[in-house]
Amino acid sequence: MSDATGNLKQQRDRFVAFAFASADLVFEASPDGTIRYAAGAASSFASTTAESLVGTAWLNLFSERDQRLLNSMIGKLKDNERCGPVVVELNQDQRGVRKAFFNARRLPGDESILYCTLAQLRASAIRAVMGQIGVNARLDEGPVSFEQKAQESLRIAAELDQDVALTMIELGETQDFVERIGADHLSDFMETVTDVLRSHSFDGEACGDLGDGKFGVVHESGVPGSAIGDQIAELARSVDPDGKGLEVQSDTLDLQDESLSPQETAKALVFAIQKFANTSEGGAFSVPTLREALTETTRETASRISNIKTVIANNRFRFVFQPIVDLQTCLPHHFEVLARLDDGTPPFEFVTFAESMGMVMDFDLAICRRAIDYLQREASTAPPPLAVNLSGQSLENDLFVAAFLKLLRSNENLGQRLMFEVTESTRILNLNGVGDVVRDIQKAGFAVCLDDFGAGAASFQYLHALPVDYVKIDGAYVRRILNSERDLILLSNLTRLCRDLRIKTIGEMIESEGQFEKLKEIGVDLGQGYLFGKPAARPVTKRATSDNDPIIAEAS
Repeated sequence: MSDATGNLKQQRDRFVAFAFASADLVFEASPDGTIRYAAGAASSFASTTAESLVGTAWLNLFSERDQRLLNSMIGKLKDNERCGPVVVELNQDQRGVRKAFFNARRLPGDESILYCTLAQLRASAIRAVMGQIGVNARLDEGPVSFEQKAQESLRIAAELDQDVALTMIELGETQDFVERIGADHLSDFMETVTDVLRSHSFDGEACGDLGDGKFGVVHESGVPGSAIGDQIAELARSVDPDGKGLEVQSDTLDLQDESLSPQETAKALVFAIQKFANTSEGGAFSVPTLREALTETTRETASRISNIKTVIANNRFRFVFQPIVDLQTCLPHHFEVLARLDDGTPPFEFVTFAESMGMVMDFDLAICRRAIDYLQREASTAPPPLAVNLSGQSLENDLFVAAFLKLLRSNENLGQRLMFEVTESTRILNLNGVGDVVRDIQKAGFAVCLDDFGAGAASFQYLHALPVDYVKIDGAYVRRILNSERDLILLSNLTRLCRDLRIKTIGEMIESEGQFEKLKEIGVDLGQGYLFGKPAARPVTKRATSDNDPIIAEAS
């Protein structure tokens, strides 16, 4: 045996011994992609033994989507380099665990052979390495999801003593590019962009599609952010028959600043992501340091808090009304009151920020007072019943509850004309306490609705704990009801459950006659959506039975 061969064998033996300290299966892959050696608990990952894996294609162990990721990752590995750990999904044809940690390495002097390990996901390992990141999450979840993944990656990197950076990438005008490559190939191109981002990301997951051709990725500081942008630009040129490709811009934010606390760093990170996501196409974007980002976000936060106080103190909002109709008669049952801010700020953004600052209770109380004033003022014209949104966070606040119940008890004459929808922008933690508040609201004569049922994982816990009078079904189910047998069955069973519990059901986002007929068929009581009317300055409902036969009913 030559010295070189002996050294390689010794290296491999050491690698295998070391790998088994943290892995369940180790294997070696030849240049042709087949497994030439395997040892360990193969049955945990495949329907076979370790010995039987020899001679098979190693990529076949993994799902098709993650085969692309792993190909991209190992394609960049050079002598004595490694990649991982990354969470991967196993091939659905295999038995056992569905996901695992994957690591790979090329040993010194033997660049042609790939040495790999697989380890089962265990609770302690997930907490230490992945935290709360959703494994193998798709990149279509928007800025909020990426903010969460980026913050978690930052925390994990600190635990692992690794330096990371945030790179923002923006694709230029795509219309001409799409015309050259064809719309059918655009999806394949974007999937490959996703694979590139995942392959560079800190853990295979810390990347996101921010919309409008913008992407973010958290990666190790040793990887130049510009190189990621260059790789995507080269990819675009390679699929373009004219070789022009796309203009790709990138900007990188170093996430290391020892003068900042972890909380300050996280705030600066979120601000940078939001600023990039909200920058108009072609607009300048540059946050060169965390310190500058933190200063700017602190200044902006103070300004937004001041704006919330001004809006509440001066009633700088108005109401629009969207009808909720009886699906049997198509007549208005009541109208949901929606707040619109005078300065044009999106109400959802305003409310979620107010919740994060602990100020949503004041806004909810101001809206309730305004709605009550409207009903009392218009009493002579018999205004229609209204539904007002209340944050679940408000109902957990003792000061809000005391003021709110006092307001209701002094306006008990409105019990048949005012109801409340409990929203879940932030998760309700004290369900039993909020359940008691719901009972107090009902004792005062007012009905309560649980909003967006089915949108969150805790929906059935809410239904069990909160004795509500109505349940509003999340619009995502309604949109899919004509094309998804599964969603239809879920809605049918939910409707039956609510009927047994004597709870009325409301379907939202109804936009077509087909959805309307199907919801009526399965027994949903009430409906809301553009088919019956968009939010308007006065309570009006409209349902067009045909383009030339609109039905318009204004509440008396």
